Amino acid sequence: MSPPAATCRDERLNCAAIKAAHSCDDVFRATMMQQCARTCCYCT
Repeated sequence: MSPPAATCRDERLNCAAIKAAHSCDDVFRATMMQQCARTCCYCT
């Protein structure tokens, strides 16, 4: 489940680079929902 927008944040410092490498989806989706939720647009 995605975090609410009010508390949604990134846990990692390199989320922008991860998104630029198109690694927010596919096999990394579950991890990115937890670690880079804001940058990868998983906030609800």
